Amino acid sequence: MKRYILKRLLFAVPTILGSMMVVFLIIRSIPGDPVAMKFGKSATVQEIEEYREEYGYNRPMAVQMVDSIIDTFRGDLGYSMANNQPVFDMILDCLPNTLELTVFGVLLAIVLGVTSGIFAALYRGSIFDMMILSLNTLLMSMPSFFLGLVLIIVFGVQLKLIPVIGLNLAPEQHFAGLIGPVITVGLGSAASIARTTRTSMLKILGNDFIKVCKSKGIAKSAIIIKHALRNALTPIITVVGGTFAAYLGGAVVTETVFARPGIGKLLVDAINARDYTVIQGTAVFLAVFMILVILVTDILYGIFDPRIRVQDS
Repeated sequence: MKRYILKRLLFAVPTILGSMMVVFLIIRSIPGDPVAMKFGKSATVQEIEEYREEYGYNRPMAVQMVDSIIDTFRGDLGYSMANNQPVFDMILDCLPNTLELTVFGVLLAIVLGVTSGIFAALYRGSIFDMMILSLNTLLMSMPSFFLGLVLIIVFGVQLKLIPVIGLNLAPEQHFAGLIGPVITVGLGSAASIARTTRTSMLKILGNDFIKVCKSKGIAKSAIIIKHALRNALTPIITVVGGTFAAYLGGAVVTETVFARPGIGKLLVDAINARDYTVIQGTAVFLAVFMILVILVTDILYGIFDPRIRVQDS
């Protein structure tokens, strides 16, 4: 197992390197001069050229890319052009908000998705099963920004049960400000988890060992949880791990709609300001985090399913 983890980490290096190169080239193809945007219309040509000279923006593109990659592997993500702050510190300031949203959202999705998927499998073909499938289809086809806006209008504006925005909330309103974003993240993810759980449970419930458990008089709850669900966990873990990784780096829409100061909003603001160092630093940070999440997901396969053995060779 240790050798497997080491190999996966080594394979992650070219992935991170490739993502850095792609992000570097893409963000510099965006129209607009970031240095000119930083100084505004009142800046002189001399001030702009001096800034480019000082921070190396007048050097050839290839040289800038190599220097940026070397600095990143040294742990230096650079300084924000817009705020003159270390990019790594800015990411760390926003990370708790994004992690909080992602963890609570995925937990809600697991509870709703696994529970509804199990019941749909147990009552296959019933009205209850059809209702769950229809609701899942609706939630999966509904954009997250639309669901977020609906929650804001209904529960924020009309009923005044949740804050409309997540910025500058009082400490006692902190968890109230989480309700809208967490529901937005959780409901969309619960639909895919429910469908996966239902499909996986149906395959397991039709196996002979489940019939043997029933013939031995084992309680139905024990058969479902201890025997069926445990053997059906592998595809569920895959979906949950992918969902966690996706929302960790992809909660951009949710954080923007609810104005939460997370990594997603930081990335959007950096793109609008053409802040190259923040865009690239955030993208690399999220790539590393996603690789670690996927690695943990692979390790969990062997923990929950003893049939899976990771080969060291």
